[in-house]
Amino acid sequence: MPKKKQDTRILVVEDEGKWRNALVGMYQAILGSSKCTVHSAETPQQAISMLEDGDYQLLSLDINLSTYAEGGNGMDVLEEAAGRELVNGVVVITGVMYDDELEAAILDEGKRKVARVALGKYVNNWFEGRNVVLFKNSDESVAEQVRFFGKEQLDAELLAALAAPRDRTATFPPPYYLSFHTQTSPSRVVVHRVGGKKGDTREVVEDTDRMFLEQLARFRKHGAPSYLSKELVVGIFRGGDWLRGHSPDEIAKAAEIDVQTVRQRLRRRDIIVESLFEPERGKGYRLLPASDLRVEGLGDVGGVTTEHGMDSFADPKTQRRRSTECDPEDDEDDVWSDKDEDER
Repeated sequence: MPKKKQDTRILVVEDEGKWRNALVGMYQAILGSSKCTVHSAETPQQAISMLEDGDYQLLSLDINLSTYAEGGNGMDVLEEAAGRELVNGVVVITGVMYDDELEAAILDEGKRKVARVALGKYVNNWFEGRNVVLFKNSDESVAEQVRFFGKEQLDAELLAALAAPRDRTATFPPPYYLSFHTQTSPSRVVVHRVGGKKGDTREVVEDTDRMFLEQLARFRKHGAPSYLSKELVVGIFRGGDWLRGHSPDEIAKAAEIDVQTVRQRLRRRDIIVESLFEPERGKGYRLLPASDLRVEGLGDVGGVTTEHGMDSFADPKTQRRRSTECDPEDDEDDVWSDKDEDER
């Protein structure tokens, strides 16, 4: 008789009751309540105790357990879980943005040190290639956000990959290089494994994801600045019209959510996203400058028209002008005005 497959065991660590209950229900809905066991903990101490005794495969964690600051926080739980290999992977769901900097402990060549580091890099330092970071948006209800996470950013396949034994490393590890095929219709973006076998590639499927990577590559190639601003990220995914009437804070949150979605889709293709691009100190996003990350077939610099009809302006000089035009104190009708551009 074949051995019965073990249910996925998940521990949700969250100090807010509404979020805690909603996340337990979300994981049960994604995996099926008969195929997973989901428990919850409210405090860091309770979480670590349960992890020690519960044989969990996946940790769902809020980093900012503010209620229990004196008795530890989510970072303590994450570092304990990773250092002692109490779980195989982690889903961080928190109000801290991916590129917000924290003072946290990281491992540097096997030695522990305290440094200021972006949340995304911090989480990946402890769970390399075995993590997902999702952002809580205070402007939306818990129910709306959990519904979005469950439909757009998490699925059974991704959770199973995170929960799998940690000695099962990614089948498509870095370093990578990117090739762009801009003369085809639609254009193609392919991620290649450096030193891999022939055909050891992953093709980027979504139109917006291809455009995002292409624009990142154009800005790195032509520089000044070498990053793609958050305004342009939102323009790629939501269209230029969305930017009108939204504050810089709302734009930053929208960019965070849009880039989270890219990360999850690429992870489903076994691509270690942290080896492709990273936040640029709160300004936007950029391709990593590592020499291994080559870019091929990009062609001449120029604007790329999105499906929304907005020119995403690969010319870095244009990006700087557009970024300054997004000041909320400016006349909203002038933010993306072709007339203004002609006058220049």
